[in-house]
This record gives sequence, structure tokens and C-alpha cells, in this order.
Amino acid sequence: MDRHKNQINLELFISKKIESTDLFYRTIGKDLDKEEKEEIKSVFKRECNNCENLNCNIELIDRSSQNCINWENDRLIGEYKVLKLSKTK
Repeated sequence: MDRHKNQINLELFISKKIESTDLFYRTIGKDLDKEEKEEIKSVFKRECNNCENLNCNIELIDRSSQNCINWENDRLIGEYKVLKLSKTK
């Protein structure tokens, strides 16, 4: 079975077995150590439209950056971590 199919099966399994996938992925993202979290953050375009940092203090005029240092999204980070694991051996 190829890895892509395994990933799809895992996503489907998680969505069927876990009542709140959003909470599940957020919990995974929050529980990662800072180093791993930062490594995963580098994969994403860190923009306002996919940021969940409610305490952002970046001036509105400066928010056009695609690599914002204040970017946070534990759900995306957790989802990436879980689905990335399914791609490994």
C-alpha cells in the first residue's frame, strides 16, 4: 500500500473515530516541544488568514509578510505532525 493511501486512510479513520478532530489536532500541536513546533511552522506560509494568534501585536500595515514571527496555529501544526507520521515507515 502506498504512503499517500495510508495518509488518506488515517485522515478518514481519525475523522470517523474522534468526535472533535479540531480539538485532537490542537492538543497535538500544543503538546509539541518548542523546537519541533518551530520546525513544523517553517513548512507553512505564516499569514494572517491562517493565523490563530489572538494576541498579535504586529501592526496592520506590516501583516503582509508570509513568514510572520507571531504566527500561531496549533491545529495546523498538530494535523501536520500526525499526518506526517503516517508517511514515515
